[in-house]
Amino acid sequence: MLLVSTLYESLADALEALIDGGVYAAGSRMPSIRALSKQRNLSVTTCVNAYHELERRGRLESKPRAGFNVLARSPLSFVQPSTISVRNRPTPINTQQRIRRMLEAAGDPRVVNFGAANPHPSFLPGVSLERSYRQVLRSQRHRCLGQEFPPGAIELRTVITRRLAAFQVYTSPDELLITNGCQEAVTIALKLTTCPGDVVAIESPTYYGLLEVLRALGLRAIEIPANSEDGISIEALRLAATEWKVVALIIIANHSNPLGVTLSDRKKQSILALAEELDFSIVEDDVYGDLPIAGHRPRPLKAWDHNQRVYYCASATKTVSPGLRIGWLLPGRGDMQKAIHLQYVSTVSVQSVGQFVLTEYLARSHVDRQRRLMAKEFDLCRIRMLNEIANTFPKGTQVTNPQGGFVIWVELPHDADTVETMARALQDGIAFAPGTLFSVNKRFKNCLRLNAAMKWSDRTRNALGQLSEYFR
Repeated sequence: MLLVSTLYESLADALEALIDGGVYAAGSRMPSIRALSKQRNLSVTTCVNAYHELERRGRLESKPRAGFNVLARSPLSFVQPSTISVRNRPTPINTQQRIRRMLEAAGDPRVVNFGAANPHPSFLPGVSLERSYRQVLRSQRHRCLGQEFPPGAIELRTVITRRLAAFQVYTSPDELLITNGCQEAVTIALKLTTCPGDVVAIESPTYYGLLEVLRALGLRAIEIPANSEDGISIEALRLAATEWKVVALIIIANHSNPLGVTLSDRKKQSILALAEELDFSIVEDDVYGDLPIAGHRPRPLKAWDHNQRVYYCASATKTVSPGLRIGWLLPGRGDMQKAIHLQYVSTVSVQSVGQFVLTEYLARSHVDRQRRLMAKEFDLCRIRMLNEIANTFPKGTQVTNPQGGFVIWVELPHDADTVETMARALQDGIAFAPGTLFSVNKRFKNCLRLNAAMKWSDRTRNALGQLSEYFR
């Protein structure tokens, strides 16, 4: 007997063949769920799942009270951005005013936000969080009024260490520090491993918020080229760390921002071996690790760290709520007491209510299922966005095919200038992240990063269409 999943996938395959054969033309309406159920003698549930599977593949689009319509087939081309050689010397970090403008626009409801990498609130577990808030305020009202000084609430640290063990990062609650988001965790890790003027290696392109942290700490960065196929170049990293005294590597090994690449287990181990050989620390940002598009959650670099060389940073901002601002740091080299002191002098403590709410939420059995469903929604959003880009952006545009997370890196023809376009787009109520924000040396002028975790609507589609017009 066939399983339900096989039935709906088989039905989806059959319907896709009819679409490809022209039986259902682009823009036409598919049979209603009930009509399809009668035609195929299948359950309504199977038909609904088949249509949703075709949505995920980018073949159909659903509209409220309008059924499912056929999307035009797009010649999607998933490629890696052009290889750009890096300068052979470290570079100071410069303040970038455009980051602040983009983040300000992200909070404006009149702006379509493709810029800041935050999921639309409708994708987040709002109902479950509301339940957690009510439970916490009932059971721990007095404790919520106080402070949870570093290293943070023991209940939260215990829940997190149990979850870390699920992907082979074994530690104890006493070795974990609760922080104000992942960025504070990264900042503390860099304070523990570097001094002003030191050289750190970074992926290129890399997350712009990290560049601001490096600037604030007075560090110099050397860019190591990365591509969306297999990530950072170990050969280039070896050359840079040999020529210059690199004291730390900062890396997003799982679903990197902005390329979306996940390093293979073999490559993760090779990076650790190189760190041992050339004696540098690793600051690992694993904020997107819980959002694989398919398959199991990938292990972080920290899973192979037997010598306390990796400073592991993560948070719940991408999977639970950006507003909670709860992150954590697993320091290396026995630096826990120093980390606690740095966190205390920086922000004194992390909000108590948020820690208790996250504890209550993470303790529930359905959390992992909720995250898998969220990742599927992000995948559907990504496919819709890639479909629209392929249909509307200029010929020669190339895009990455991320393995997780929800950001897309777009490379336009070389004469495009996303920096100049940004100001015009903001005036028209559209925000995106120009490629120069992701490089110390302001490379990637013809590139941009888009947040795909958007609630899909005519407004979203029209904004992408308007964006494409700027580059024609």
